[in-house]
Amino acid sequence: MHSHSFSGYTSYNNGHRHYYMGMTSISPDVPGHIHYMAGYTSFDDGHTHAYRSATGPAIYWQHALPWVQRNDRDSRSAHP
Repeated sequence: MHSHSFSGYTSYNNGHRHYYMGMTSISPDVPGHIHYMAGYTSFDDGHTHAYRSATGPAIYWQHALPWVQRNDRDSRSAHP
């Protein structure tokens, strides 16, 4: 089981932005799991916003950059 911390700023709209932060729900350590998050933004410009969301299933890649390959001379060679 695990969870993740998250934080960031909203887009800048109507002359201000908001900060948000929190912890996701706890999910099992299995492929395809999702996390839920909910909370309130910081109080700015006289108000807050409530939010709630869910992540999509985890996406697993065999390589971080599929066009990067290892060879004997150089650890990186970019795809043309």
